Amino acid sequence: MSLTSFSVEGYRSFVRRTLVELRPLTLLFGYNSAGKSALVRALPLLSASSGGANVGPLALKAEGMREPTYADIATRLSSRNKLVFGLTWDDDEQPARAIEISLREDDKRHLVSEFFARDADGAELLHAIDVPGEPGRYEITAPGSPLLTVTLSFKDLRPVLSGQGAASSVPGDVRVVLGQCWQRLESLQESVHWLGAVRAAPERRGVYQGEPVRLGSSGKEAAAKLAYDARGRKIILPRVSAVLRKMFGQAIDVRDSGEEFAIELEPVEGAPLRISIVDVGEGVSQVLPVLVLGATAAVGDLPPGAVLAIEQPEMHLHPRAERALAEFFGEVIKAPSHPRLLIETHSENLLLFVQLLIAQGKLQPEDVSILWLESLPNGESDCRGIALDARGRPKDWPAGVFSEDAKIARELFLARRGVPS
Repeated sequence: MSLTSFSVEGYRSFVRRTLVELRPLTLLFGYNSAGKSALVRALPLLSASSGGANVGPLALKAEGMREPTYADIATRLSSRNKLVFGLTWDDDEQPARAIEISLREDDKRHLVSEFFARDADGAELLHAIDVPGEPGRYEITAPGSPLLTVTLSFKDLRPVLSGQGAASSVPGDVRVVLGQCWQRLESLQESVHWLGAVRAAPERRGVYQGEPVRLGSSGKEAAAKLAYDARGRKIILPRVSAVLRKMFGQAIDVRDSGEEFAIELEPVEGAPLRISIVDVGEGVSQVLPVLVLGATAAVGDLPPGAVLAIEQPEMHLHPRAERALAEFFGEVIKAPSHPRLLIETHSENLLLFVQLLIAQGKLQPEDVSILWLESLPNGESDCRGIALDARGRPKDWPAGVFSEDAKIARELFLARRGVPS
């Protein structure tokens, strides 16, 4: 099941429906407070809300979400008490290819007010809407079926028929669609992986306590992931080390002392000197989880079509290292498991290196999607797509974007001449 897009409406500063088409590599740019992080984090929020013991449909206490209330994530720029999330998939395993979920707050509780399922052509397979004054009761319309009033429970965002004899009183086609929606949403738990903007630094020494199942939003599990890979298959560590060689001229290795391990770096050239990863620059610590997650996806250890949502992967990196990072991203999305990368970034260098990969023919324009976000005067976030041509040139690039260097250079030139800027 490959997730191909998600949308939000009435979510934080996104008053209108905002669609994010997930290409193999999707880059989000924009000024500060334009809504980039909020948009990226909608995806792990939906993933966490598709499994687990949550208080309501939305996993507001999930890792990295900073424990908002429903009122905190619902937009304050509209009087509508409505949040809408949409998801689409591109596989033919099941007819239900698109799901749209509307939520509202009622008596300090948030609940699902509407639930849509559609096929690949956009035709409605199922529409459930809550019955006013009857908690848990929904009217369901579906092609070829009479209007039904049933009791639906939402396990997180996943719909399930409830009540005695519920299944036997509902047509089989409706039950099948509900089951498909359950499976689609449940798949998000394993297919969406998120790294926040500030990753945790690895410890000087770690203890072998079991291989991490996945990396959390801080990436603190990255070192242990490498340590267990070094003991076993040795397929992730070499990939990570190859990128670090390009970035910093240093190879990475694991010192295994039995019950403990340590992640160390050694210069590729010069005297052999192994240094703990905690004693080198922040750039290595910050990029390590990014590389480990990407390599894990590239070797097929994540579900096919997994989405890696990563905030500011370029944190603390020199432009030369950003080139190696862009090349690494290009390698990841070309892996047989076809991972998709959703990258929130401020880096013009990263964009330039992606454009270079296209111009060199190593990536195709259709592999890459660029989204530019900005805050409108009324506080709303606006999101526009920017296409790249076969030579990596952007079409309809917003005026003034990435022009700061030229402006500063002009001010410096005038200042040196004693001319007020």
